[in-house]
Amino acid sequence: MKDFQALVREIEILGHAYFGPVFTWPNNQLNRPIVKKLDRVLVNATWLQFLPHSRVEFAALGGDPMLKFFTKLKRLKLVLKMLNTKAFGNIFARVKAKVEELESLQLALLRDDLVRNGHTD
Repeated sequence: MKDFQALVREIEILGHAYFGPVFTWPNNQLNRPIVKKLDRVLVNATWLQFLPHSRVEFAALGGDPMLKFFTKLKRLKLVLKMLNTKAFGNIFARVKAKVEELESLQLALLRDDLVRNGHTD
């Protein structure tokens, strides 16, 4: 930890101001509860010069409705990807095969048309 603190001083970065809970990690032990601030955003003077109105917000654990919604969307994405693979698996190979089939049919029709019109070169 001392090495990290020395590095922070050496490269002249500091903790960005933030909104949200003071503590972002609990150990979930009722008999010996511990809470810590684990989340940090470190910036330098240039950041603050060019982005003076930047904002950092940490969500409360389990209490943020948007976090719950985001988590549900991530789970839904996995399900939809599996459904897509099952329903349309290897779609590029299937499209390529259909294009080749279409080209073959078009060539056959062209040949038949040429033969009907007397062009037998």
